[in-house]
Amino acid sequence: MSPPDLTHVSAPMVNQSDAPFRLLTRRYGATLTYTQMLEPSRLLNDREYLEFHLRDIQAQIALGSGDDDVDDSSGWDGYARPLVIQLCGNNPELIVRAARQVQTHCDAIDLNLGCPQEHARGSHFGGYLLGKQDWPLVQSMVSSMSHSLLVPTSAKTRLCPSSDPRSATATFGQLLEHAGASWITLHARHVSAKRRRQVTATFGLLTTFESTWSILGLMGLWSERHCLGTLRS
Repeated sequence: MSPPDLTHVSAPMVNQSDAPFRLLTRRYGATLTYTQMLEPSRLLNDREYLEFHLRDIQAQIALGSGDDDVDDSSGWDGYARPLVIQLCGNNPELIVRAARQVQTHCDAIDLNLGCPQEHARGSHFGGYLLGKQDWPLVQSMVSSMSHSLLVPTSAKTRLCPSSDPRSATATFGQLLEHAGASWITLHARHVSAKRRRQVTATFGLLTTFESTWSILGLMGLWSERHCLGTLRS
């Protein structure tokens, strides 16, 4: 399955990437948007949580679909899709079951391998799965998703913890691709719960990943000037 247009990706942000925000970024140039990170266990076991997020997803689709029954006088037509739903977790079976609950409402399912927050550390998901000891588990999750879902699987990651993060992250990306990830988005910082944005993203490593990964997206760019400058360099 072919990936969507990754030219300008609006990164998933907890408690920020709701339907109005996603539509706004699409209207001003984003070619792809993500939901905020969703928890598989709650999608499966908390009806209120599932219905809340389905309403959010369906609101975007209704407002941006060009449906004749929806007032589109404000000019939102055409901004509903593509949309990626992002899930977190460390249980392949649970993630696949949750993804099946929402896959008909999106164009891809993304696995979060970059969340640096304390609850991700405590529950062992997100950026705390980047150590080499967890690579077989990550491989199993991505493989299970890519072989079980109707839509493409992608993964968002950060720099791997290693004495040689360039080499380790490049190898990890290849593992994700071989497991079935249609594309990989990289937030080029190390995981740190206490210093989440205090260190400049390491985009100098980009050429290494471009030569070893088939399809790469970037996160951690905060302005058009920064984005264009990074791509030129």
